[in-house]
Amino acid sequence: METIKSDISIILVDDEEILLDSLLVYLEDVGFRASGYTIPQEALKAIAQDAPDVCIVDLRMPGTNGEDLVKEIHAVAPRVRCMILTGSHYEISDELKLIGMSQEDIIRKPIHDYQEFFSLLSSPSK
Repeated sequence: METIKSDISIILVDDEEILLDSLLVYLEDVGFRASGYTIPQEALKAIAQDAPDVCIVDLRMPGTNGEDLVKEIHAVAPRVRCMILTGSHYEISDELKLIGMSQEDIIRKPIHDYQEFFSLLSSPSK
């Protein structure tokens, strides 16, 4: 596994704790600074206090829609690059396009190509 020298901080929000934990370990192992939350409102508080560079949000979580969470994140930390993590067919809504998101900000589960995933995380947001 290649290590990436990165000062990029990432917050992951996903209700699937096993997926969250394994992705966090992998991101940290390759050199990203990463933290994770299974409770969206806890993540939102953390983002408001110390905004990361990137926030990866699961699309479907109990009681919370990932799109709504992205809009809340944008309201408290507009410079955070948000990405949607999903295992389903999904296209960025017009509302999210208005805040600068595009189809490139969708990460499909399961992640098959980690090099492509890391490149996406390291690329500047639009």
